[in-house]
Amino acid sequence: MILLRVSDNPMTRTKKFDHRLEHVSADIVSKIAQIDELKGRWITGAQLSPQVLGRLKRSVLITSTGASTRIEGARLSDEDIEKLMRGLDIQKFTNR
Repeated sequence: MILLRVSDNPMTRTKKFDHRLEHVSADIVSKIAQIDELKGRWITGAQLSPQVLGRLKRSVLITSTGASTRIEGARLSDEDIEKLMRGLDIQKFTNR
């Protein structure tokens, strides 16, 4: 048997912040919508070379891996993560 407190329910946790949204001005909502629209245009309009895309993917992988390990308490810098990744032998799924 699983007992849930009201605060354990994700919907209840979300609703406790609803009052904050009541005070968001129309101007702020409009600016958020503009940012979202521009983000969508950039993503669909981006024509990146395979080399640039590869470097970008690697950078994101290193940064997110470093952040994730630091959340868990590891003391590795992004440079340390990059050095570790250089030594990995990565195989494609079809070769495993």
